[in-house]
Amino acid sequence: MFLAKIPWGQIGTAIGTALEGTKVLCDWFGGKR
Repeated sequence: MFLAKIPWGQIGTAIGTALEGTKVLCDWFGGKR
């Protein structure tokens, strides 16, 4: 099982962090205008 070796938890955390960062950037740019 190749999928069993993938650290899904770490991937999920990384994606969540990226999405949160993108949201913060969007809010920041939105406030700048």
